[in-house]
Order: sequence, then C-alpha cells, then structure tokens
Amino acid sequence: MRLRKLFSVSVVLMSLASLAHAVPRHDRVTVKPIKKGGAVVGARFEMLLINDHSAQFPDAYVGLMTPGTTKVITRPEAVQMPLGKLAHQFAPVKGIQINQPHAATFELIYGQGNALKSGDHLDLVSAWPGNGTAFNNPHVFGAVLGSTRPAGHVGDVTLP
Repeated sequence: MRLRKLFSVSVVLMSLASLAHAVPRHDRVTVKPIKKGGAVVGARFEMLLINDHSAQFPDAYVGLMTPGTTKVITRPEAVQMPLGKLAHQFAPVKGIQINQPHAATFELIYGQGNALKSGDHLDLVSAWPGNGTAFNNPHVFGAVLGSTRPAGHVGDVTLP
C-alpha cells in the first residue's frame, strides 16, 4: 500500500513538472567565445528552441536585454529591437514545429550594430508571437522582473 502511494505521488509530481515547462521557451543555452587572432571578438549562443505548447507559436525572436529593463518592458518591446529595450536581437527563427526541439545557433560580434562587450551581464529572452497576433501580445520567456534572479535562471548570461 505504501509503495502504491509513493508511486502515485511520483506520477503526479512528474506530471506537474512537465506542465510547468509546457510553454514556448529556450533551453540548454551555452555561450562560447568567438576568437579572431587569439582575441575574443564575440559570442556564440547555442540553444534549443522548444514549442511544446501549441502550434499557435511557430516563430521565435531571441534577444539580449540589460538586466533591470524587464521592470518596465512590454511584450511587444521584447520582440522588436527598434522599441529600445533590447541590447541586441538575433535573426528570427521561423517554422518551429510543436514537440520538435529546434537546435539554434546565433553569433554576436562585439561592436557590430551593438554596444556589447566581453563581461557584460544580460538577460537572454525569447519571444513567441502567436499566429495572427503579430507582435501585439507575444509569449515572452527568460525575462526576470526586477533585479532578483533565481539561481541557474535560463535567461542569465555573461558574455565571454
């Protein structure tokens, strides 16, 4: 009887854990230096873009924000570089299939269209505008409101 209860509790907890992550998101992020002539000139971001929520979110817009800007950011600002909240925006990734993680690599060269440099501490965010809603109300993942970040937060990066 005790083993059956333990098994039931384990199944419920595993189900809740999977539901907690059933949102469009980036995961397994690695950041590596890009070197030229032995000097670090940029950063290479490798990650999985995962849409296990709905076919409504096939596109991902990945960007970098200075910590603290998330206190006042709107959802459209997390997607659109010209609105001034992003320090850098990578090219969008289109057509991400539901339940099929998409490996993505982005390269950032310091000083080329950005003011970023080695050692900068940033929030990595992904924004997922829904079909037909353009940029009015995208799902945003990785932004942390305020200055408190949980340990190991997936959006927390330091440029090499």
